[in-house]
Amino acid sequence: MSVCPKCATPSVPGEFSCRVCGCPLLGQNGAGGGAALHHSTIAWENISELGVARALGRTAALLLLKPSHFFESLSRHVDGYMAWLYGLIAGSIGLVFGYLWTHIFSPWAFEALAPFAVDMSHAGSAATALVMAPVVVTLNITVFSAYCHGLISLFGLRKRPFRATFAVVSYAQTGALWNIVPLVGNFVAFVWTLYIVAAGVQRLHHIGRLRFLAIILIPAILLGAVAVGLLVVVITMGLLSGSFLKDIFEILR
Repeated sequence: MSVCPKCATPSVPGEFSCRVCGCPLLGQNGAGGGAALHHSTIAWENISELGVARALGRTAALLLLKPSHFFESLSRHVDGYMAWLYGLIAGSIGLVFGYLWTHIFSPWAFEALAPFAVDMSHAGSAATALVMAPVVVTLNITVFSAYCHGLISLFGLRKRPFRATFAVVSYAQTGALWNIVPLVGNFVAFVWTLYIVAAGVQRLHHIGRLRFLAIILIPAILLGAVAVGLLVVVITMGLLSGSFLKDIFEILR
């Protein structure tokens, strides 16, 4: 039985990548080197051999635990369509669970529970959320990809085309699976998604993770500073105008 050259995990015949670390198993398991070179080492891109559930599970596990190893394989070949399809599924699962927990644990949901029965008047909104999830996830992937790629290009750090950034953000939807965990899942999903995106950008665009995070946070920081400044100006003007009006009233008396 062959083993992975990187982590020494035993492999089974027919596998072209390690199921633990994602390392390519080129020329092993009865596959010729030439055939393996044209075979994708990403589990998700081998759905026909692994099946949807196994391919999704292996890809998600690798992205959650060792995203750098995953994007090392992705850097050799970027399939934008398969990346989007994966992101669509993972992101929709996370979105639906996030919606579910929000309504279960919100005060509004508790008020909707009758003493002896459950009010199902909001079943229609739940069905709508389920149907709209793919649309919302696709928009989220597209907008965030354009945002990240635009800033990378603006700072002159772009090394790959938009398709690569789009694939990174798509696979980063793995982080949304943390929404399965109630209460804290939403926060963990946000942080983990940024972590995976940073790992992918580091591998494909050769940008340090902290540097990338600083780049994408600059606009948010600037907007926050502007908002705080405007708030201070409004409060100051309100106080000054109130004092001015008070003086006028005193003079009129």
